[in-house]
Amino acid sequence: MTMHSPPSRGSRRRRSATAALSRVRVLFVDDEPQVLTGLKNRLRRQRREWDMHFVSSSTDAAKRIVAEGFDVVVTDMQMPRMDGAALLAHIHDHAPETVCFVLTGESRPEATAKASSYARAILRKPCEATELIDSVKSALAKK
Repeated sequence: MTMHSPPSRGSRRRRSATAALSRVRVLFVDDEPQVLTGLKNRLRRQRREWDMHFVSSSTDAAKRIVAEGFDVVVTDMQMPRMDGAALLAHIHDHAPETVCFVLTGESRPEATAKASSYARAILRKPCEATELIDSVKSALAKK
C-alpha cells in the first residue's frame, strides 16, 4: 500500500494565493448588514471565481478601492456620509478601470440619475443572484 503525504502548508498557501490572483476582485458596499449577509450567502458559489469583499461604509470602501484595487464594485445608493453617487464619482476619478454597479431599493429615477453615468447597470433590490452574476460577467467580457 502506498501512502501519500498531504501537501505542506506552504504549498497550500501558494496555490491559494495563485488562485486569488486569477479571481475577479469584487467589492460590495451597503450600509445594511443584512443585505451584505444576504449577498454573501447567495453568491457563495462564486467564491472560486470571485475574490469577494464586503464593507458597510462607503468611506471605507473609497479608501480600500484606492489602496487595494478592485475589478468590480457593487454599491447601494442611499448611505450615510457618502452616498452611492459620490462613491461612484470617487471611483471614476481614482480607479476608472473599475466596473461599477448600483444595487438599490430606490425606485425614483431622479435618485439614480446621478449614478447612471458612472454605473454599468442599476439593479433593483431584491436582485436575483443570477442577474447580478450575469451582469458582472457580461460587463467584464466587454472590458
